[in-house]
Amino acid sequence: MSAGAGVKDDRAMPAARVEARPLRALLACALGLMLGCGGGTRAADAGSSPDTSGTDAAALDAGPTEPADLSVATWNLHNFFDQYDDPTTLDDVPSAAAVTRKVNAVSGVLAGLDADVIVLEEVENVGMLDRLADGPLAGMGYDQRILMDAFDPRGIDVGFLCRLPITRIASHSDEAFPNADDTRTWHFARDAPEIFVDVGGFTVIVMAVHFHSQLGGGADQADHRLAEAMQVRRIIDQRVAFGNTLALVLGDMNDEPDSPPLNALLDGDGLMDITRAVPLSNRYTTDFGGVHRQFDFILATPVMANYTVSSSVRVIHGATVDAASDHSPVFASFHLVP
Repeated sequence: MSAGAGVKDDRAMPAARVEARPLRALLACALGLMLGCGGGTRAADAGSSPDTSGTDAAALDAGPTEPADLSVATWNLHNFFDQYDDPTTLDDVPSAAAVTRKVNAVSGVLAGLDADVIVLEEVENVGMLDRLADGPLAGMGYDQRILMDAFDPRGIDVGFLCRLPITRIASHSDEAFPNADDTRTWHFARDAPEIFVDVGGFTVIVMAVHFHSQLGGGADQADHRLAEAMQVRRIIDQRVAFGNTLALVLGDMNDEPDSPPLNALLDGDGLMDITRAVPLSNRYTTDFGGVHRQFDFILATPVMANYTVSSSVRVIHGATVDAASDHSPVFASFHLVP
């Protein structure tokens, strides 16, 4: 990897300010975190590191005393738009009836997964997360709905549904970072937000990603995806260096196993691909160019990977999934032990 680009600092958010907090206030809190980290585009540098101010040292020393379980899922919802035109983006504008059908189809699959934390890609706005959590998924506890607006011209973003306490949020949307040969800089196409989740006293970082599309197939797209992967690796490496050894990266990498972006994430002492527990014949998550391909992954730091319940890891296929999206969701659970 080339010299590290800056990782934007984030600020601790007391759990009491996150739990059961009204959505708009939570988003305002998240925006405050983003602004508190410094506005504007940050150039690549080698000295920045995650902020640890506001951490309760005594709580860190005590640590969890009981095992805890966590389940996660990621799913690219493929054009999860509302029926209203956003004049600032090139969004699709489906009919209200089509949106309702899509919400119901997506919800049916998500209800079956029953994951504690769900990472969703290609979501237009937080209102669409509300449509899920307050509609067919009402009663499942998804009180935390987070979505960060980013740079995609169509207005598709990554978001979270979470039913566990969130103690911190970090956005990386304004970070500039170099490509592999340091000839240009990039930003994340759709941010790479992190949430710090309290899982029975364990702090688990969950990062959501959706790397640059392969549509068009140009060299710039491949260069961008590799740069995004390298920056994610820097961020996670710094998190681990500062003691956050339990971390997951979920999402649509828009590239396959053994591609340069995946190798950048996995090489050396990097992340581990949890989806390798799935039989190869069932590991595909989309059809691209008429061929089954795996673009969607759950990656874990080595410490986190040790807690994987291997039998839980699966890619879900079938008619109900196909009716909702052109991607398949990926699911895994973890049993954390002090």
